[in-house]
Amino acid sequence: VQLWLNSARNQTGEGRPCSAAMTWAAVAVVILLCATAQCDQSCEPPEFGTEGEEHDYCLVGAGPGGLQLGQLLLRASRSYRIFERSDGPGSFYRKYPVHRKLISLNKRFTGRTDPEFNMRHDWNSLLEGGPDVKPMTARTAERWPPADVLLEYLRDYSQEQEAGHHIAYNHTVLKITRLTAPPELSTGERPRRFDLTLQRPDSTKATVKCGVVVMAIGLGQPNIPTESIDGVEYTEQYADLPATGESFTGQTVAVLGSGNTAFETADALAPYTNFIHVWKGRREVPNYAQFTSWESRYVGSVRAINAALFDSYLLKSLDGLPTFSLAADDSVIRPCGYRNGTARKLCMWPKHDPVPSADGTTDEPTVQLGEFSLHDPDAVEFVAQLGNKRVRPESARLGDNQARILVGRSGQPHPFDPNPTARPLAQGGVTHDIEFVTVRVKDLTPDVIDSFAEFSRASGTPFPLQYDRIISCLGWKPNISAFFDPGSAPRMHPGGKFPSLSAEYESNIPDLYFVGASAHGKDYRRSAGGFIHGYRYTARALFKILSVKYEKVPWPGRTEFTDVAQWRGDVGLAKHGCNVGDFDVPDNGRDCPSRDRSPFATLLSKVFDRINVAAGPYQMIGVLGDGVVFRCGTKASPRNITAEFFEELPHEYFTSKYHHLPRLFWSYGYGAQRQYLDQSRTHGTLFQVHLWYYPGDCAASESTPRTVAVTKKEVLRLMETFHTSWNSFSLRYWAGKWLHSHVSLLQPGQSLLAGWEAESGGAAAGESIASMEFQQAPEQLSQWASGAHVDVVVSNTLSTPVVVWRSVTATEHAFEQLAVLQPHASGRWVSHERELWQVDTFEGQLLRGWSVDCANGVVQEFLV
Repeated sequence: VQLWLNSARNQTGEGRPCSAAMTWAAVAVVILLCATAQCDQSCEPPEFGTEGEEHDYCLVGAGPGGLQLGQLLLRASRSYRIFERSDGPGSFYRKYPVHRKLISLNKRFTGRTDPEFNMRHDWNSLLEGGPDVKPMTARTAERWPPADVLLEYLRDYSQEQEAGHHIAYNHTVLKITRLTAPPELSTGERPRRFDLTLQRPDSTKATVKCGVVVMAIGLGQPNIPTESIDGVEYTEQYADLPATGESFTGQTVAVLGSGNTAFETADALAPYTNFIHVWKGRREVPNYAQFTSWESRYVGSVRAINAALFDSYLLKSLDGLPTFSLAADDSVIRPCGYRNGTARKLCMWPKHDPVPSADGTTDEPTVQLGEFSLHDPDAVEFVAQLGNKRVRPESARLGDNQARILVGRSGQPHPFDPNPTARPLAQGGVTHDIEFVTVRVKDLTPDVIDSFAEFSRASGTPFPLQYDRIISCLGWKPNISAFFDPGSAPRMHPGGKFPSLSAEYESNIPDLYFVGASAHGKDYRRSAGGFIHGYRYTARALFKILSVKYEKVPWPGRTEFTDVAQWRGDVGLAKHGCNVGDFDVPDNGRDCPSRDRSPFATLLSKVFDRINVAAGPYQMIGVLGDGVVFRCGTKASPRNITAEFFEELPHEYFTSKYHHLPRLFWSYGYGAQRQYLDQSRTHGTLFQVHLWYYPGDCAASESTPRTVAVTKKEVLRLMETFHTSWNSFSLRYWAGKWLHSHVSLLQPGQSLLAGWEAESGGAAAGESIASMEFQQAPEQLSQWASGAHVDVVVSNTLSTPVVVWRSVTATEHAFEQLAVLQPHASGRWVSHERELWQVDTFEGQLLRGWSVDCANGVVQEFLV
């Protein structure tokens, strides 16, 4: 059409007949019609989810995690398809967060132009987006972006995959079946290990065959613990809340939960309510002072953007966080405030000690109404009325009666009291001045609950707490079991929130992987794997793992260095402004002459360049880092030590692959991750770089089995710097001297364990540093002595209880009992390097024992 317009303009301008222009118009129309006809036949998107459709990789879910892995597969031209049940990407963010404000940082400016460095502070954008896809930092100036902006970004980001017909929307995965005997393959064919049963948009079903399945389903199902919270059915769910708080005007509200969802809700509703209380959801959740992000250094803990309620409480403005240790799973919630048969309030009591049932076979939960004095005639009359008129005095004995009120003395037991903790009033023998009153939970019935509440409040206790509405904000979990037949679903962590995964993010079902928020169990409460700025990198790590395992390609991001034993003391540092990671100097436009570097200095520069700009390890603290494997030279050049540098891989995966070889692994970490705010203000955040060196035989075979429980290791810590920049000559020189002292001694057939303890417990770091005049090193260098902290999860899969023990010290075999785990229960504890654990039966029989090795990940699960 443009051609016709230009032709008509030129020809008519020269006085030529207009018929020539009309000829061009006819040609243009014919071309347009032909193109349209061709598109009608071949430009329609292919039909998705057809019976027998096959893919090497099938992804379930088109949230940010699925889109990220899909984009990497697209760039590598892999055979894959994403199946998404909704009609577009990122459907979770259409409703959540309910109050539409994200807690992920949108830092638009850093003073740097290095895109890798800047991704450290862009917490919302994904990797490898198309050239026309603006990052989140270019879409809004708000530091905490609206969820709708993220939705818009995800729609744009997904278009490249949509254009390649890689995303099937409105296709619900109904069932995933692992084939026990995949069909025989022809030459060049890839194995199809799974059948995916789909429901298509027209409600018909089809079966798709997949080689590998990756679950990218997120944590989209609200957690409603009907079994652990007595009365949770009377609460409202976060998922059902309106986006604004007008409907809460003038009401008194409680929020159950101790995470960002709970505090987001409290903050959003506070302008409308009389006041708000926030209660922990579970007893084992630490106190609020230990569960904020500025003290846990975990991005999933309560963030400052949601913490206005702390201000309200501490400045005594009614809203607040009650200081007594009440938790939702240790409470009773019942309707109360009845008028004309209709309850207008909700009463919340803490549970008290249980009492035997009438037949003595079980224990019944109780609540305590409070104390009363025998000198208070009204209180005595109330207690006597409920204690005597409802039950015959002769049958009023604890353990075989149905009395609504049990009375016991507050304080020390009386020596003549047959049952000093609780007894029916009619039992007699009450001679104390102060008594407490206990009621069985089953007796909190509509006809008497308001009388109980009135008596309890009159006795001076804060209970029952009375609210107009109670909101459950108890977190999220995946609905994994819905995809599998009973008994065939992947094994889960305690509480069913995360699947148990290997170092490769593979479940106990072979070739079934997890990515995105649902894979956060590998670093829960330790790193950022539950959030976009974390799992975009674990998704990339999974992509690399899949590429090595199934495509048989070298690790993407691998560099080889030769003759690295050769060093003349240089560190590869150029003048300021010419080094990767330099601050306050433009990244281009400077005269930066090249410098001759020794082979070891070239490797050292690579390590420090990555330390100063790499975003993946920076976000996935203690999980992702860079690894260097040292190998011996040839027979002709045995001293030519080579180094393979692997960018951005999980520490646990690196250990499992190269446990037999001498190697270096660096990652970010904390000297002490969890510490009080005052300690951080006084002593710094202790954010450090950890360089781990593992001895080994540089001539070992990659098939060498792992034979020790704890990997020998030594760590050098680069201490915290104000701008997270580790680029000084001193740091490079002393770190280089430390590493080179190990590399220069490598010989074929030797594991170089001299100076290390011989037993599998490993050795304390520091013994090999004495010959290096380590005391002359600057303060920024320090050595690890006490061990790195990890979280240990112990799960009892047996039908009988077990006892969990932990060693008192790493060098003594003296154990302390931690817990008794009931059948199919789990526990979670903080542990450290070389700590010894064991699990026994009640009879003392050893079921399992192990030593903690921090090289195996920041969250380690052990099954009994």
